[in-house]
Amino acid sequence: YEVIPLSKLVDALRAKKEIPDRWVVLTIDDNYKSFYDHGLAVFKEYGYPFSMFVYVEATEKRYGDFMSWDQLKEISKYGSLEFHSLGHPNMTRLSDEALTKDFDTGLELFEKRLGIKPHYFSYPFGEFSPRVKKIAQSYGFEAIFNQTMGAVASFSDPFDLDRSALVGKSDLPSALKYKALNASWIEPTVL
Repeated sequence: YEVIPLSKLVDALRAKKEIPDRWVVLTIDDNYKSFYDHGLAVFKEYGYPFSMFVYVEATEKRYGDFMSWDQLKEISKYGSLEFHSLGHPNMTRLSDEALTKDFDTGLELFEKRLGIKPHYFSYPFGEFSPRVKKIAQSYGFEAIFNQTMGAVASFSDPFDLDRSALVGKSDLPSALKYKALNASWIEPTVL
């Protein structure tokens, strides 16, 4: 397997290039302090690129288990920092106005505190709807990630990319066996 930067995957997707089955992209959500204290050393040791999706409010309000802005700046030397929302809400339950406020405030703080503009976004809890996706896309992200178990292929929608969550006692060999399936899901949009 080859661990590649998220940007390499997104560039290949945008160019409609074939995505090798043995490419692996490592993403981390929520900017927990434990990554800074323990995980970062592993990434540095192996030289693995990664992307950290930042839960902005947790850092801004100094929630105890989350990294500080200075710690995030330090890890940005080794991986990319991306956007995961301001308040980590279940976005499907928010009004359009509340969604827009979360994006506007979160992105403003992210850019002000870190001095960079994020290229990618991952939905909190991986959950979204067509309405949420449309609003997220309006912010100009190059790619958006859910948390549906799966793989990415040249035909994958850059604004609905699957990621396999590896938490607890995960079965990594099984997760690496996933293949992308070019299928259209037909389902009701109103229940």
